[in-house]
Amino acid sequence: MVVADINEDNNEDIIITNSLEHHLKIFLNSVNEEFIEKIISPLNIPIRYVTTGDMNNDNKVDIIGIHQRNNNICILYNTGNGTFNEKIYIPTDHALNDIDVADMNGDNQLDIIITYFGVKNIVILFNMGNQEFNNKTIYESYFYPDRLKVMIIHLT
Repeated sequence: MVVADINEDNNEDIIITNSLEHHLKIFLNSVNEEFIEKIISPLNIPIRYVTTGDMNNDNKVDIIGIHQRNNNICILYNTGNGTFNEKIYIPTDHALNDIDVADMNGDNQLDIIITYFGVKNIVILFNMGNQEFNNKTIYESYFYPDRLKVMIIHLT
Protein backbone atom coordinates (compact mmCIF):
# COMPACT_ATOMS: atom_id res chain seq x y z
CA MET A 1 0.00 0.00 0.00
CA VAL A 2 1.13 3.55 -0.71
CA VAL A 3 -0.48 6.96 -0.28
CA ALA A 4 -0.26 9.73 -2.92
CA ASP A 5 -2.42 12.38 -4.61
CA ILE A 6 -3.25 10.50 -7.80
CA ASN A 7 -5.97 12.76 -9.24
CA GLU A 8 -4.37 16.15 -8.42
CA ASP A 9 -7.10 17.34 -6.05
CA ASN A 10 -4.67 18.02 -3.17
CA ASN A 11 -6.04 15.04 -1.22
CA GLU A 12 -4.04 11.91 -0.47
CA ASP A 13 -5.42 8.78 -2.13
CA ILE A 14 -4.71 5.15 -1.21
CA ILE A 15 -3.18 2.65 -3.66
CA ILE A 16 -3.41 -1.04 -2.79
CA THR A 17 -1.82 -4.00 -4.53
CA ASN A 18 -2.93 -7.60 -4.54
CA SER A 19 -0.19 -10.00 -5.62
CA LEU A 20 -2.81 -12.58 -6.68
CA GLU A 21 -4.72 -10.27 -9.04
CA HIS A 22 -3.80 -8.44 -12.23
CA HIS A 23 -4.98 -5.01 -11.12
CA LEU A 24 -4.46 -2.25 -8.60
CA LYS A 25 -7.12 -0.69 -6.40
CA ILE A 26 -7.09 3.04 -5.82
CA PHE A 27 -9.28 4.66 -3.22
CA LEU A 28 -9.78 8.28 -4.25
CA ASN A 29 -10.15 10.60 -1.27
CA SER A 30 -13.33 12.68 -1.52
CA VAL A 31 -12.43 14.69 1.63
CA ASN A 32 -15.75 14.04 3.39
CA GLU A 33 -14.35 10.92 5.07
CA GLU A 34 -15.30 8.82 2.05
CA PHE A 35 -13.14 7.07 -0.50
CA ILE A 36 -14.26 6.12 -4.01
CA GLU A 37 -12.88 2.76 -5.15
CA LYS A 38 -11.28 2.66 -8.58
CA ILE A 39 -9.69 -0.39 -10.18
CA ILE A 40 -6.78 -0.06 -12.59
CA SER A 41 -6.74 -3.06 -14.90
CA PRO A 42 -5.77 -5.06 -16.71
CA LEU A 43 -2.10 -5.31 -15.96
CA ASN A 44 -0.04 -8.00 -17.63
CA ILE A 45 1.42 -9.02 -14.28
CA PRO A 46 0.16 -8.96 -10.71
CA ILE A 47 1.91 -6.16 -8.84
CA ARG A 48 3.34 -6.98 -5.43
CA TYR A 49 5.02 -3.82 -4.06
CA VAL A 50 4.45 -0.24 -5.22
CA THR A 51 5.91 3.19 -4.82
CA THR A 52 5.02 6.49 -6.46
CA GLY A 53 6.87 9.32 -8.15
CA ASP A 54 6.80 11.58 -11.19
CA MET A 55 8.77 9.37 -13.56
CA ASN A 56 8.35 11.50 -16.70
CA ASN A 57 8.50 15.03 -15.20
CA ASP A 58 4.94 15.95 -16.15
CA ASN A 59 4.04 16.93 -12.54
CA LYS A 60 1.76 13.90 -12.14
CA VAL A 61 2.24 11.07 -9.65
CA ASP A 62 2.97 7.81 -11.46
CA ILE A 63 2.79 4.31 -9.95
CA ILE A 64 5.83 2.04 -10.04
CA GLY A 65 5.50 -1.59 -8.98
CA ILE A 66 7.19 -4.95 -9.05
CA HIS A 67 6.20 -8.52 -9.58
CA GLN A 68 8.56 -10.75 -7.65
CA ARG A 69 8.19 -13.98 -9.63
CA ASN A 70 8.17 -12.53 -13.16
CA ASN A 71 11.21 -10.29 -12.62
CA ASN A 72 9.44 -7.21 -14.02
CA ILE A 73 9.07 -3.59 -13.00
CA CYS A 74 5.83 -1.94 -14.12
CA ILE A 75 5.37 1.82 -14.54
CA LEU A 76 1.86 3.25 -14.89
CA TYR A 77 1.97 6.81 -16.23
CA ASN A 78 -0.70 9.04 -14.70
CA THR A 79 -2.91 11.25 -16.88
CA GLY A 80 -3.80 13.39 -13.87
CA ASN A 81 -7.49 12.59 -13.64
CA GLY A 82 -7.16 9.27 -11.85
CA THR A 83 -6.51 7.23 -15.00
CA PHE A 84 -3.29 5.83 -16.43
CA ASN A 85 -2.36 5.90 -20.11
CA GLU A 86 0.73 3.83 -20.55
CA LYS A 87 2.16 0.80 -18.88
CA ILE A 88 5.78 -0.07 -19.47
CA TYR A 89 7.47 -3.19 -18.24
CA ILE A 90 11.17 -3.35 -17.45
CA PRO A 91 12.62 -6.88 -17.19
CA THR A 92 15.23 -7.54 -14.50
CA ASP A 93 17.84 -10.22 -13.87
CA HIS A 94 16.39 -11.81 -10.74
CA ALA A 95 13.21 -12.04 -8.68
CA LEU A 96 12.48 -8.61 -7.22
CA ASN A 97 12.16 -8.01 -3.51
CA ASP A 98 11.49 -4.26 -3.07
CA ILE A 99 11.50 -0.96 -4.95
CA ASP A 100 11.80 2.78 -4.40
CA VAL A 101 12.50 5.85 -6.55
CA ALA A 102 14.76 8.87 -6.06
CA ASP A 103 16.96 11.17 -8.12
CA MET A 104 20.24 9.39 -7.43
CA ASN A 105 22.47 11.33 -9.84
CA GLY A 106 21.10 14.88 -9.63
CA ASP A 107 19.72 15.05 -13.19
CA ASN A 108 16.12 15.87 -12.09
CA GLN A 109 14.90 12.43 -13.21
CA LEU A 110 13.64 9.86 -10.71
CA ASP A 111 15.71 6.70 -10.89
CA ILE A 112 14.52 3.23 -9.83
CA ILE A 113 16.24 1.50 -6.92
CA ILE A 114 15.54 -2.21 -6.42
CA THR A 115 16.62 -5.16 -4.35
CA TYR A 116 16.53 -8.75 -5.52
CA PHE A 117 15.16 -11.64 -3.51
CA GLY A 118 18.05 -13.70 -2.10
CA VAL A 119 20.79 -11.55 -3.69
CA LYS A 120 23.20 -9.33 -1.76
CA ASN A 121 22.83 -6.34 -4.10
CA ILE A 122 21.16 -2.97 -4.38
CA VAL A 123 20.54 -1.99 -8.01
CA ILE A 124 19.94 1.45 -9.51
CA LEU A 125 18.29 1.82 -12.92
CA PHE A 126 18.98 5.36 -14.12
CA ASN A 127 16.12 7.25 -15.77
CA MET A 128 17.28 8.51 -19.16
CA GLY A 129 13.96 10.20 -20.00
CA ASN A 130 11.54 9.10 -22.74
CA GLN A 131 10.60 5.99 -20.68
CA GLU A 132 14.14 4.60 -20.94
CA PHE A 133 16.08 3.20 -17.98
CA ASN A 134 19.75 2.41 -18.65
CA ASN A 135 23.16 2.33 -17.02
CA LYS A 136 22.19 -0.26 -14.44
CA THR A 137 24.54 0.08 -11.48
CA ILE A 138 24.93 -2.73 -8.95
CA TYR A 139 26.17 -2.22 -5.40
CA GLU A 140 27.09 -5.21 -3.28
CA SER A 141 25.46 -4.87 0.14
CA TYR A 142 27.16 -7.78 1.98
CA PHE A 143 23.77 -8.77 3.37
CA TYR A 144 20.36 -9.68 1.94
CA PRO A 145 18.32 -6.46 1.83
CA ASP A 146 14.70 -7.08 2.80
CA ARG A 147 12.98 -3.70 2.62
CA LEU A 148 14.16 -0.58 0.86
CA LYS A 149 13.47 3.11 1.55
CA VAL A 150 15.58 5.80 -0.09
CA MET A 151 16.03 9.23 1.46
CA ILE A 152 18.17 11.95 -0.08
CA ILE A 153 19.64 14.22 2.60
CA HIS A 154 21.48 17.41 1.70
CA LEU A 155 23.82 18.57 4.43
CA THR A 156 24.87 22.20 4.54
